[in-house]
Amino acid sequence: NKIFWSFLGIEIIFPLCDYFSAKSADVTLNLTKDIAESRKGYWHKTVSKTEGLLPLRLEIKKIKERKRNKIVFLGNIRDDSGLEIAINSLKKIREKIDVSLKIIGPFGSPPQNLYSLAKKNGIEKYVNFLGFVEREDFKEVLADCFCGINVLTSSYSYSVKAMPSKIFDYLQYSLPMIVSKNLGPLSKVIEQHKLGIVINPNNDEYINAVEKLYLFHKEYKKHLIDYLNKDFKIMRNE
Repeated sequence: NKIFWSFLGIEIIFPLCDYFSAKSADVTLNLTKDIAESRKGYWHKTVSKTEGLLPLRLEIKKIKERKRNKIVFLGNIRDDSGLEIAINSLKKIREKIDVSLKIIGPFGSPPQNLYSLAKKNGIEKYVNFLGFVEREDFKEVLADCFCGINVLTSSYSYSVKAMPSKIFDYLQYSLPMIVSKNLGPLSKVIEQHKLGIVINPNNDEYINAVEKLYLFHKEYKKHLIDYLNKDFKIMRNE
């Protein structure tokens, strides 16, 4: 069942792959210092021969502005991705503002449970499953989006220590974020620097956050650009 395979992947396969990768490499590059400390704490010893921080070069991507009325989710769809909240809330949100949802991820066809949920709510034409999109096409695909989402519903997730790549994409494409407190330390950075809105993963808070980012998109976009230009290193714990 899903619980068994999830436990096997998270508790056994992933740690072992990480261990042997770090042990056999001459240099291990981590995204943040937290990752290095977590590895050391998990194995109760230093595994890597030499460690350092991976150089990151982010820049604001210039895109041709269009009417921004789309919410976007980027990346792998997991059981705790919070897309059920996004889909269940969309009908109520549309009573006030004309918005729709884009879901971009590495799947050939829409996940049946999410498509069925959208159909059940009568908003399937406002939920666009785009599947895999080349990064070179992001400028076009994200040009009409006003926010990105990562509303993790589980407090037990590797994202607590990691930095999901979708956050980097949201930053570079000037998309304020709606994230849950389950994103870990990253959620504090987003809240402190007003890069988006941090919520508890439930429908009411999500709806309020979408409406606020839609109305004040320009203000949040400015916060985001200022942060990326000046304070990005804070996110990496440097």
